Amino acid sequence: MSSPATVGAVYVMSNQDTGNSVTVFNRAADGSLTRGGTFPTGGLGAGNSISEQDDPLNSQGSLARSADGRFLFAVDAGSNEVSVLAIKGETLEPVHRVPSEGTLPNSVTVHDNHLYVLNRADATVAGFTVDHDGKLSSLGASIKLGDPKATPAQVRFTPDGSQLVVTERRTGVIDVFAVDTNGHIGPPRKKIGRASCRER
Repeated sequence: MSSPATVGAVYVMSNQDTGNSVTVFNRAADGSLTRGGTFPTGGLGAGNSISEQDDPLNSQGSLARSADGRFLFAVDAGSNEVSVLAIKGETLEPVHRVPSEGTLPNSVTVHDNHLYVLNRADATVAGFTVDHDGKLSSLGASIKLGDPKATPAQVRFTPDGSQLVVTERRTGVIDVFAVDTNGHIGPPRKKIGRASCRER
């Protein structure tokens, strides 16, 4: 019996402090996964060097794929970097790696040619532009969240790219930033806390 045709891929990051890497799993139409190759990002993961042993990054979105499927973006929490890997079929090729402009990056998001990374340890977000070849250029100094001990867990663009949303685990707050046409953000224009949330 022939193997099911591959229709997509799943990417899993190692976060190893001896060398971060991404493993590709080929996804068949029936949802089954077949392990493919493992490719180094060039940076370092955090390993189990921080308190949450079961989930060292304590986040969501440590990997993000560009909408056109050409690039995969990964956080390198141990070396405080963001890596760009070109997606070449079933392989990944390193393209670029830049400082995350903070400490312990744990989440990344991309919309069109703008990328933001969340730095957990110093509770900051930093923005970059992404050029046609996947190279990253800084949009300026990183921006601090309101509480330096917020323990932020995820950064995400809204579907239309007009807002950037950051969740804070320790405070239970969601920060919402407006994003201008050049990808810049200012102070959060809205903070949604536990008291603002109601079941429907």
